[in-house]
Amino acid sequence: SSFRLLADNTRDCANVQAIRQAVSEKNDLLTFFEFPARYSEYNALDVGQYVQEPWFKHYPPCEIHTPSVALDSFLNAMPDFYPALVKIDVEGAEDRVLSGMRQTLQEATPPVIVMEFLANRPASSHERAAALLFGMGYSAFSIDEEGALAPLSDISAHLRSGGLESENIVFRKVG
Repeated sequence: SSFRLLADNTRDCANVQAIRQAVSEKNDLLTFFEFPARYSEYNALDVGQYVQEPWFKHYPPCEIHTPSVALDSFLNAMPDFYPALVKIDVEGAEDRVLSGMRQTLQEATPPVIVMEFLANRPASSHERAAALLFGMGYSAFSIDEEGALAPLSDISAHLRSGGLESENIVFRKVG
């Protein structure tokens, strides 16, 4: 249902290609949990993080088994397709997605990564994903009110200073 919404919302965007494919660090079978539409922002591989939420018992997720592919494998199978930008919002599996695209991240023209980053989750997948990107020469940026990129040296401090629970952070190689 989330993919149908994405496809509908991007139908008129000539520069966007919505592809229905689960990606992770390797080709595998994933157990994915999908909530009803009102709570779809919490769709995830791990629902344990939401069990204590007051709405959880009233709106339980559906368990779905779906094949996943490493993004490098997926892109290697599509030689005429190369993403300029990859948007990642995967509720705690960010490091897994990025681990599956290490080859792509090292290309001569690597894609820009836009990743939702959540505050107040120490040693989180978001932090591991950011560390992987920093280790590969990426820098982090916030998007200011005018839409310009502002360099970030400390993502968590940025979120705290703005009183933000989450924000999309842009990662790109500079230089």
